[in-house]
Amino acid sequence: MNKPTQKPALAAVANPRPTAGSLCRQGATTISEDVDLATAARLLRDRHTHYLIVMDHCAPSRHQIIGIVSGHEIATSVVAREGDPRSITVADVMIRPPLFLRSQDDAEVLPSLMHEAGACCAPVLSDKGEIMGVLSMEDLLARPDIIPRTSTVRDGVR
Repeated sequence: MNKPTQKPALAAVANPRPTAGSLCRQGATTISEDVDLATAARLLRDRHTHYLIVMDHCAPSRHQIIGIVSGHEIATSVVAREGDPRSITVADVMIRPPLFLRSQDDAEVLPSLMHEAGACCAPVLSDKGEIMGVLSMEDLLARPDIIPRTSTVRDGVR
C-alpha cells in the first residue's frame, strides 16, 4: 500500500504566510478633514474603533487618503490646548502623510516598517488601491508568530 505524500506546494497553500491583508481589521471608518473633534470622538465611540482614515473628499478620485487620526490625537490635542473639541478640526491633529501597507506585504517586515515610520497603525490597501482595513502595532503584538516573545517573566523579574 502506498503512503500518501504531501507535495510542498500544497503545504504552502494550506498554511500561507500571514500578510498585512490577512491580519488587518477588515473595514475602515473614514472621515473628512473638516469635521470637528467632538464629532470624530463620537464616531470612534459609535463604531468601536481606535482609528479613523482621513479622506480628501474633494480629490478627483474621491478616494485619496490624506491622514489618520486616533483617540490619542484627539485627547491630547483638546487637553493640551485646553480647547473646545467643537472648534478644532481633524485636519488640525491628524497624522499626515500616513504609512500605507499593501495587502500582500509580508507580516515579518511589518513591525520594522511601522517602527521606522513612527506609525502605530496604517491603512491596508488592496491591489486596486482600495482600503481593506487598518493594521495596528497592537494587532501585530498580539501575534507571537510574527513578533516572538523573547523574554519570560519569572518571579517578577524580566
